[in-house]
Amino acid sequence: MDPISAQTPQAHLWFRLKLHQLLPELLVVFVGVFAAFLLSGYQVERQKELQRLEIIQAVRLDLAAYVANGSDTKAGFVKYFSNINRSIGMQLQKQRLEQLPGVIFGDYWHLESINMMLASGRLNDIDLTMYRNLARFNTLHQNFLHMIEGYNQYQLQYLMPQMVQQPFFQADGRLAPGYESVAMYPEQLQRFSEVTVQVAQELLNEIDNKYPELKPRAPSETPAE
Repeated sequence: MDPISAQTPQAHLWFRLKLHQLLPELLVVFVGVFAAFLLSGYQVERQKELQRLEIIQAVRLDLAAYVANGSDTKAGFVKYFSNINRSIGMQLQKQRLEQLPGVIFGDYWHLESINMMLASGRLNDIDLTMYRNLARFNTLHQNFLHMIEGYNQYQLQYLMPQMVQQPFFQADGRLAPGYESVAMYPEQLQRFSEVTVQVAQELLNEIDNKYPELKPRAPSETPAE
């Protein structure tokens, strides 16, 4: 047997012994790297979840404010638009427009946060069903705002300049052609105000069911100091 052939089994035996000694150390390193990888992934997902909760919390606050501002029995905007519709309806019965609501403006029926977050894509990572519901609600709300703007322009351009002449009615008491919107705008605005508040409340309930931790605790649930 030549010297090289004699050394080969010894080399294999040394390698096996060395590998046996290093295996625990390699296993510790592997477990450490894998644990660090898992921890990093968990931290990333946790951060995403916290950001998602912050966004949903902002949406919830916007919806809650909208419902509160709309449904207040004394100063809510549903009552405000209902009063406009009632007033115009009474004037139509008398066949004479004596008082118009004038330019309608108010911050308390706006939803700037939800609108901006949808436009910027910040809501893209939330639950898909909730995103679609919010998008549909935002479209409904934007139509409400456009209706308000349209009524303002209609009053300024077609009604206010004609209040003295009163060309709004025919001899039989019906609205004259071209003035049908005198009745349509107040009715639609009341309906939009009611429906948007209803849908906002449904979305608020959906959020509270899926994320109960975001719902403010009732006074009775707050621990006494």
